[in-house]
Amino acid sequence: MRTRRTAGALAAAMIVGGALASPAAQANSENTAELETSATTGGTVVLPTGDRVTVLPNGTAAIEPAEGREEIGFVTPPAFDGSGELIAVPFDMVDDIEAGLEDPRRYNITRLLEAGQTDATAAPESALDDRDYTGLLPDTTGESVMAADEAQKFSVILRDRAGDAPDDSWAMWTKRDGSDFGSFAIDADGVGSEAFMPGEYVIVTSFGRAPTDTERGELVLSITPVTVGDSQGELLVDASAAQPVSAEVERDDAEYVGAPIFYGAQKDESFSIGASGLAEARTDIYLMPEPDLPEFDLSLMYQPTFLSPEGSADPYTYNLALGELDGYPADTEYEFADDELAQVETHFQDLGVTMSGHTCNYGDFVERQAGIGLCRRVPVDFPSTHTMLYTAEPDIHWEHSAKGGIFAEGTQRVVDGIVDRHQEGVVYEPGQTERTVVKGPFSTGAPEVYRGVDDEGRNLIGGYLYPGYSTNGESLALVGYDGTVSLSRDGELVSEAEGVERFVLEMPTEPGRYTLAAESDFTGTTNVLFATESSQSWTFDVGEVPEGGDELFDLPVVSLGIEGAEGGWVDGDEPIEVTLQAMAGYPAAPVEVESMTFEVSYDDGKTWRNVSIDQDGGSATAELCPPRRAEFVSVRMTAVDAAGTEVSHTTIRSFGLE
Repeated sequence: MRTRRTAGALAAAMIVGGALASPAAQANSENTAELETSATTGGTVVLPTGDRVTVLPNGTAAIEPAEGREEIGFVTPPAFDGSGELIAVPFDMVDDIEAGLEDPRRYNITRLLEAGQTDATAAPESALDDRDYTGLLPDTTGESVMAADEAQKFSVILRDRAGDAPDDSWAMWTKRDGSDFGSFAIDADGVGSEAFMPGEYVIVTSFGRAPTDTERGELVLSITPVTVGDSQGELLVDASAAQPVSAEVERDDAEYVGAPIFYGAQKDESFSIGASGLAEARTDIYLMPEPDLPEFDLSLMYQPTFLSPEGSADPYTYNLALGELDGYPADTEYEFADDELAQVETHFQDLGVTMSGHTCNYGDFVERQAGIGLCRRVPVDFPSTHTMLYTAEPDIHWEHSAKGGIFAEGTQRVVDGIVDRHQEGVVYEPGQTERTVVKGPFSTGAPEVYRGVDDEGRNLIGGYLYPGYSTNGESLALVGYDGTVSLSRDGELVSEAEGVERFVLEMPTEPGRYTLAAESDFTGTTNVLFATESSQSWTFDVGEVPEGGDELFDLPVVSLGIEGAEGGWVDGDEPIEVTLQAMAGYPAAPVEVESMTFEVSYDDGKTWRNVSIDQDGGSATAELCPPRRAEFVSVRMTAVDAAGTEVSHTTIRSFGLE
C-alpha cells in the first residue's frame, strides 16, 4: 500500500490546527487525524502535552489528543530533507518551540520511535535527534544564520475578506529552489516580518477566522512567489481577491459537515510546497489566484463530506475527492448528481452482539497523493446498512477503514470489538454496488514482532499479535483477548508475560532456535460467537544481534478465505470451498511456504479431522463437507517457510454454519 506522505517533502507546513482546523471539527477520525506517513518504525509516542501519536510499520498514523485537549489542533510539517519523517506539534506548542522554550526534537515522532522512545518527556538527551533545528524542523541547510549585512526585511500582511486581520493564521517561506525555508510569526495585526537574503522566494499562507453563533467562518489559502531585493519589501495577501471553493449534492436534506483541502505546488520528487486546512461545517473556503510558478506542477485536492440528517431511516454519506493534479481549476464550485457517483450500499455486520462505531473513507489521486491524509469519521451501527456515495473517476481511488465496539474512555481506541484496517485503494465507476463490512471467517493475523535494546541495555522482543483476524477481502482484527505469551530457546522457557494483543518479553542475545507462543481467550463482550479461543506458535532461527540492536521478524500465518461469508457465518447447506494463503508482514503480503496442513473440528476442538489440500507454493484450496448438525467450524493450520520457520495456529469457532 502506498503511503500518503511521499519522499517529496513539503517545505511549507500543512496546517491541521487552531480554530480553523480543530480536531473536534472532524468528529470523525482517530479523535483527530488518521493520516499516513513514510515512517517505517511502528509504535506510540506520548508527547510532552500528553497527546498520543501512534504509527504502524506501514506508515499509518493517528493523533489522539489528551483529555481536555480535543479542541487543540496539530501542525504536521513534513521533513524538508525528503526523509518523510513524521513531526507532530500541537498548535499551542508552536510559539514556545519557535521562541526556544520547548524542544522540537521531542515532537519528531519518527526519530523518537527509531530510538526506542515512547515517552517524549522522559526520553534522555542522548536518545534525541542530534541535528540542529530551525523552528519546528531540522536545519538541513547548515546555514541557520544569515549574513546580517546582506539580509533585508520582508513582511507578509494578511487580510480576511472583510479587510481585517485574521483571527488565526500561518505563514511560511521557502527559497524558490528549495535550498532554505522558515516561518513567519504573525502578530495580532496580521503582519509577520523576517530578514531575507536577496533572491527568489515563495510565501505559503493559511489564515482566516472561526465561525461564530451569528457569522460564518472563512479559511483562505495562498501560494505566492516574491522577489526580495527587487524593491519588493512586503506581500499583501488580500482575501477579497480569493475564489470560493464549494460543493453541492443532489439530496436536498444532505448536511455539509466540512472538508480538508490542500493547495500545492510540486517541483520534483524532492521539493514541493503547499497550504492546507480543515474547514468546519460553517467555514467557507477560498483560494487566492493561481501563482506564476511555471517550473512547478500545481495541484488541488478538496474533500467535502455530506451526511444524511441525524436519525435518518436510510443513512447515507457523500465522500467526495475533487481537484486537479496539473493546474488550478477554473471552476471550484462543484455540483454533483447521484448518477455521477458510485452509490455503494454498505452492509455493516455484527458478530452476534450489536455495537456502535464509525467508518473512515479517504479518497485521493491514484498517480500521487495531493490531499492532507485526513479521513472523516462517520458514525455507524453494527448491524446496519448505510449508503456510501463516492467520487467515481479513474484517477481517484479510495481507502476504507471501520471500528466498532467499546472504546477506551476519552479516545477512539477500541478495547473490545472490531477494527477493520482494510486499506486497499478502490477505483469506483458510477452506479449502484454493494459492499459488506465484517465478513470472517477468523483465524490468526500476521503478527508484528521485532527485537531491540531498551535504555537499560536489555534485549527485548515485542509487538502485536492478532488472535482473531479475517483477511477475507478485509483486514479485520477482533480486539478483547486475554492470555499468556511466552518465549523459549532450544526448547527451554526464557520468559513469559500476561497479555497477548500487545506484548514485550526479555530475550537473550545468544543465537538459537526460538519459539514464540501465545494462548488466548476472548474475554470481551462484543464477540461471543466467533474466535473464542486461539493458540499460536512460531519456531524460528535467530542470529546474532544486528548492529543497532533492532530487527523485524516476518513470521508467517495461514489465512482463511471463504466466498460469501458475512458476519462470521457461512452457508453450510452445500460443500464449502476454502482458500488458504500464507501471509507475513504488515501490511500482510503473500509468501511462499515449503509445506502446509489444514485441520477442522466440528466440536470446538475436542476432535480434529485432517483436510486434504491442493497446495501451490504459498496458497492452497480445500473443500469442507460439515456434518448436518454442526454449528461451528474450528480450524488448525501449520506451515513451514523457506527459512525453516514453523508456524502452527488454532482458532476455536472460526466461523458458523447457517
